[in-house]
Parts: sequence; structure tokens; C-alpha cells
Amino acid sequence: MKVVTIGRDNDTNKLRVIVDGKAMTSPNYGIVPKSVGREHVSITIDDNGEMTLRNLNIENDTYVNGRGVETKQIKKGDCIELGQDRFRIKQEMLDVLLPKYADIRPLKNVIDKYKRDVNRINDRQKRLNVLSTIPFGISLLAGTAIVIIPDIAPIASGVTILSAIVWLYGLYIRMTDN
Repeated sequence: MKVVTIGRDNDTNKLRVIVDGKAMTSPNYGIVPKSVGREHVSITIDDNGEMTLRNLNIENDTYVNGRGVETKQIKKGDCIELGQDRFRIKQEMLDVLLPKYADIRPLKNVIDKYKRDVNRINDRQKRLNVLSTIPFGISLLAGTAIVIIPDIAPIASGVTILSAIVWLYGLYIRMTDN
């Protein structure tokens, strides 16, 4: 939520605007009538970009589209006038002061697809890690079996060669995986 306060600078009689706690005067407006208060109105912008104008002092005269208001939802193009002299706030000033909002809800599908793709890639990497780890374990067991039972050396050697082939295949898949 953002709050913009608009009024008259007492020292310079120029339009005074406070945005995010920073006060500034606008040289483009000329002299602001004395009927405009120091902090005359505030415009609150919510997270959806909806704007609410609020008169900050009961003695202030504030008009939106020619009608006196205390609090009013406003939209782009509304005519805002302050004080008995009906000092008009130009729409261009509000356009500059108010934040620009963009609807990013359509990007939700892109984000969801990205998350699904990341999960799919992580699952694939886990499977490929298993494909390269299991042959190493089998080769280790075959080598140990040869030491313990020397008679199965031909079978253990075949298992080791087969494991090496599976390991090389897993390595090839990992290297060529997109």
C-alpha cells in the first residue's frame, strides 16, 4: 500500500506532494491558493492499484468530478479540485506520482511449468545417478567375491564387465542429456 499526500507548501505557496515520506514541491503548478491546506488530501493506493482519496481536514474543501467529498474511490481521469478556489490537480501529476501496476497473473502458468520442469529434471538426475552408482557397487561386490571365493572368478569378471558397460552407458546418457 502506498500513500500520497497533496497540499500547499506554506513557505513557497507551491504544490507540496509527499510520497513515501519524502516531501517535494512542484514548480509546474505555479502559485497554489491559500484555500488549499498544507496537507489537504491523501490518496491511498492499495495492492490492486485501487485509489482512495481522503480529505485530511474537515475545514478543507475537496471535490471529485464537481462534487464535494470526504472520502471517495477515484480512478484515472477523475477531476480532483482542492479548496474553495477549486485548485485543479492535473491528471499528468497523478500519472507520474502513482505507481504503474502490471497484471502478472498470466505468468503463473509459466512459473508453474518451470516448477514442473525443474522437478522433472531433478527426478531424471536422480535416476541417472542411480544408473551410474549401482554398477560401481556391483563391481565392488564382484571383486570382493573373487577374493573370498576364487572359483567364481570367471562369473565375477563377467559381472564386472557388464557393470562397466552399464556404467559407461549411464555416463553417456548423463553427458548427452539436455
